[in-house]
Amino acid sequence: MSLRLLAPLLWILVVAAALEVALEVRAQRLGWPTLLFGAPQSAEAGGGASGPTREFPFRSPLLDTSAATSAPRVWFASASYGEDVQQAVRDVFPNLTVELLRERGVECVALNASSAGHTTASNAAELRERGGEFNPRVVVLYQMSNDIDKLSATLGARPWRSAAQRSAPPSESLAKAAAPNEGFQWGLWLGRQVEATTIYKHLKSLATSRVATQRPLVDSLGREGELLFEGRVLELVAAARASGATPVLCTFATAYTLDTLASTPQEYELNLLRFNVFLSLRGWLDSVERFNAVLRAVAEREQLQLIDVSAALSGRSELFRDMWHFTKEGHAEVARLMADGLARAPALTNGAPR
Repeated sequence: MSLRLLAPLLWILVVAAALEVALEVRAQRLGWPTLLFGAPQSAEAGGGASGPTREFPFRSPLLDTSAATSAPRVWFASASYGEDVQQAVRDVFPNLTVELLRERGVECVALNASSAGHTTASNAAELRERGGEFNPRVVVLYQMSNDIDKLSATLGARPWRSAAQRSAPPSESLAKAAAPNEGFQWGLWLGRQVEATTIYKHLKSLATSRVATQRPLVDSLGREGELLFEGRVLELVAAARASGATPVLCTFATAYTLDTLASTPQEYELNLLRFNVFLSLRGWLDSVERFNAVLRAVAEREQLQLIDVSAALSGRSELFRDMWHFTKEGHAEVARLMADGLARAPALTNGAPR
């Protein structure tokens, strides 16, 4: 084959490579891992060393054992909203909450166990695994969007699969495909490298969200969704109590609500559909309202402190950079609300309100 015939293909590869590098640089700045650059470095803490490390798996300033051994520890169970690698360590709401408490004379240290992709169930599992090691006094739960997506996938698949189909063993062909392959396979390796590129992820997300708009979407997870979410919350409460800590629940805030449904930007709706191809925008926001009601009910029934972040911040879109992640100002508002609530927590103040 002549060079003239290969030239168009080579130009396409050069342009694709340049676009991939540009997208990876952007992804790194936004805190996402990439094929070429790997995992991004966390934003600087603004003074002092911080985790996560292998020994200290929290995005918080490292514990000063000489000074903080006796200070109560506050474990924050959350996801990317509390981890937020786009912000400096000191500016994310879990760590900022503790700083505000110290200014009020409430000595405590932060264990920011927030991590992208976590759900209430995985928060509970991590607390069971490492709670005894780090001995938190209080566990604060701020979590929801990933639970909605996971529960939507569970409930959304049911109309298309019978109970017999869900419980049946995989077919021989599926089992064979799932089995480990012997030897190195160039095709499999190349496919995985392509899927790891940022271009592929962008195109897949765009296609997923666009296709999802054309399929029937449901407007509610109903009572079954509420019960499943309640079970997850109670699991977290039990894990906190088992570690000797007092659980504190927080409602979940969003940039837009059912009341402002019509003004929700289309890009926000498409972003939701990247992760959830079962719920409509109305259904997703309905789930937030229903699950917040579950949190309020569980707090009342279990006699737990509730910090109503949703009542104070939902609908204030200027405090969010998308539907659920906060701006720096948003983190500050959440921290103020949590500090106001935790300053009255007997587990931190020995019953003396601050």
